[in-house]
Amino acid sequence: MGVRFRKSVGLGGGVKLNVSKKSVGLSAGVKGAHISANSSGRRSVSAGVPGSGLYVTKNLNGRSATSDGGAGYDPDLDLDMDEMDTEASEIAQNRAASAAIAAAVLPVLGIVLIVLSVVLLIIFPVFGIVGIVAGFLSFRYGRKLKKQLKQERACADEPESN
Repeated sequence: MGVRFRKSVGLGGGVKLNVSKKSVGLSAGVKGAHISANSSGRRSVSAGVPGSGLYVTKNLNGRSATSDGGAGYDPDLDLDMDEMDTEASEIAQNRAASAAIAAAVLPVLGIVLIVLSVVLLIIFPVFGIVGIVAGFLSFRYGRKLKKQLKQERACADEPESN
């Protein structure tokens, strides 16, 4: 009977430290896409549909999931890197669109929540206070997200100087 060990520790910012019986590795990414590397030499990129359980993984170093390239390797499942680039680009575009929508909706939602909570404060003071705090946080996060998107667009629009 084989004994397995695996532990994953989040380091923040989408980065995880992964420790197993045979290697130590790092992975980084967002929901739906990540890249990883470990001390055994494995480098991979994965993309998928969050919450669905559907994903694809491409080993970047050309080795299969098994160390000898044997039974675990199926050349029909090998993905084209252009296909992976296209998928990663689509995921990034979807993430940017979702962030833009959230940046527009959250401040408005925060203001509405604050106004409704002021009324609720009269009837149920505790719920009113909680609503006001939630509204303020929603408004603040929406503004922060909008500012961050503006900075990312400005960086993307700057010409590269070489």
